[in-house]
Amino acid sequence: MLDQATTSSDMACAGTKTVVLRASSFIHAVSSRRLATAKIAPARRRIGAVPVIVTAAATARGLQPLTGAILALSSAASILSGLAYGAWRAAPRPRAIQLAASLVLVAGVVTGAVWPAIPGLMVMLLVGGTAIAPLIASSSQLVQACVASSRITEAFTWVNTASATGIAAAAALTGTLVTAHGVSTATAAVIGLVTIAAGSAAVNLGSESPAR
Repeated sequence: MLDQATTSSDMACAGTKTVVLRASSFIHAVSSRRLATAKIAPARRRIGAVPVIVTAAATARGLQPLTGAILALSSAASILSGLAYGAWRAAPRPRAIQLAASLVLVAGVVTGAVWPAIPGLMVMLLVGGTAIAPLIASSSQLVQACVASSRITEAFTWVNTASATGIAAAAALTGTLVTAHGVSTATAAVIGLVTIAAGSAAVNLGSESPAR
């Protein structure tokens, strides 16, 4: 929570950080006088939902033993993109990175929706995985920029708690949808979540103060 003396500009910065970050996913709410990461970030929800979808699709095709290897593609892509982002000395503002990462997530999940075969899901994991590390790193940058140093530990605690809640909720929701309506319906729901993330990122980037 932020001190009572927090300015409206600081609150806008905190709002930007919470709506789109870790992601996700995500949704964040900032009260008038305190940092309220009562968010379940949409982009982070994707992290909880996708393994359920991939596992269900692989199992339906008799490829359950390969599920772990398939899911590892996302982690491998995230590692590589994280190394690239860390080495990028002229990287754009964190909020611009979050918009780009959210759009990449949308592209990845849409790929999985229109190409629901295992190769298509592998492409989804590779494409979406490239967004994860930059999304998390830029979220941390925003927390550090927007929160007073005396509150930094508390801020990260709230963000991580909300992110874990979002991931768990997404996995539960996706599992229910897969069981009741199939993989296609669950994938459509994930597209909705990441689209909300991209829209939130666009709104917050557009409302960014020039001074920031």
